[in-house]
Amino acid sequence: MKVPAENGFSTCNKEVIMKLPLITAGFVTMYALLATAWLCYAGMRHVQLISLF
Repeated sequence: MKVPAENGFSTCNKEVIMKLPLITAGFVTMYALLATAWLCYAGMRHVQLISLF
């Protein structure tokens, strides 16, 4: 029971290591989009606040 699990884990580990650059790029892109969206939202709120006064 233990040997197949270890083999499966090692192959899964290799796949994860191979995909790590793609995963990292995905996370970086996601965070960049989130930051951009937040900045746009904050900017819009700021403009609204200024226009209110």
